[in-house]
Amino acid sequence: MIYRIGICDKEDFATSLLENIIQDFFKDTGDEVEVYTWNYIEGFIRDISYKINLDILFIDVNMMNNEEVNVSEFIRNICSNKYMYTIYTSINNIFKIEWLAAHPFDMMVKPLNRNDVCALLQNLLLSNRKNNRFFIYNFNKRQCCVLLNDILYLKSDKKNIVLCLLNEVRHYMGCLNEEKNKLTDAFVRIGQSYVININHIKECEGDIITMDNGEILSVSRSYKKDFYLKIREYSIIRCVTG
Repeated sequence: MIYRIGICDKEDFATSLLENIIQDFFKDTGDEVEVYTWNYIEGFIRDISYKINLDILFIDVNMMNNEEVNVSEFIRNICSNKYMYTIYTSINNIFKIEWLAAHPFDMMVKPLNRNDVCALLQNLLLSNRKNNRFFIYNFNKRQCCVLLNDILYLKSDKKNIVLCLLNEVRHYMGCLNEEKNKLTDAFVRIGQSYVININHIKECEGDIITMDNGEILSVSRSYKKDFYLKIREYSIIRCVTG
């Protein structure tokens, strides 16, 4: 699995030290890591705005003080990244409450301790493997993951899978039957070639479905009964549990 980790810190030495700790940690995990670094908040905002999706962000609190941009609001709203884990770092153990509105988050006091950073990363990786928030698939012999909630549908195209997400479409080789087994009860089959996320149905009338992205799909006759039964069952479960 590939993890994308960002470091946002004005100090070159602190950035380099943390990057080395992260790279060394991932050598023994079996996972891969891509590390992005920024010394200026403007560069961070520019790159994140162009959809560099981070799994983990280390950001020094000194980067939060910007007269032109509300950085905490940007992280919380503009990034719109529900699974990005934010770690705020500070040399004096001072953290403003409004900075900590991003969820989930953690705080670490500088200078960062190698063992503490590795322990935090280890816990995050274990947590990711235990929960069912992610859909993991293989692309070019590498494991990739996306949030299940970001998936609108999966489509089978011969030996390829079309993975339609909220903001992009990805393609990889696979079997739809096998991929369906990796999904939660929020996903239902509407035809031989389609599995859709019930949470992203905008409208449904007869056998015509409009998804949140405006795309119109149709329910095959042989799947129609099971489709509507699945929607009723899922709606009842959501009412009871949530």
